[in-house]
Amino acid sequence: MPDKVLVIDDDPGVGEMIKDFLEFDKVEVMLSTTPEDGLFSARYKMPSLILLDLFMPNISGFELYKKLKNDDRTKDIPIIIITGHTDSQTLAMMNDLGIKGVFYKPFQFRHLRKKIMSILQGEQDNKSACKRCGAELEDDWDYCPYDGWRRK
Repeated sequence: MPDKVLVIDDDPGVGEMIKDFLEFDKVEVMLSTTPEDGLFSARYKMPSLILLDLFMPNISGFELYKKLKNDDRTKDIPIIIITGHTDSQTLAMMNDLGIKGVFYKPFQFRHLRKKIMSILQGEQDNKSACKRCGAELEDDWDYCPYDGWRRK
């Protein structure tokens, strides 16, 4: 049975792009363009991983993240946040929730794919990360929107 990744993003183009790239890795990608549909899919289709946008209508990604982590059916599903917001208020809210896996739009798909595949394959993550926002630093030099350029 293939791994299942659930993309919850109100921009269908983001989910379609991720789906197109992950098809080559034999990963089933489920798309939800509303938080309500995403919550239902997470609870009843049991994905191996969730990619979650933070700013959506009706229910914010922050609220949805809390609901997923407080539900016995979904609390152990890894969640990677995908967002275009790098303002200090958003970073502080992610820090308060303990969110560690963050990719900022526009992201480099090769980095996101590498992170997704390492989670699905159960690999240990020894990469360095920004101490403030949790963004993974992939290369010898990488950019974190909070801390700026950092060296590993």
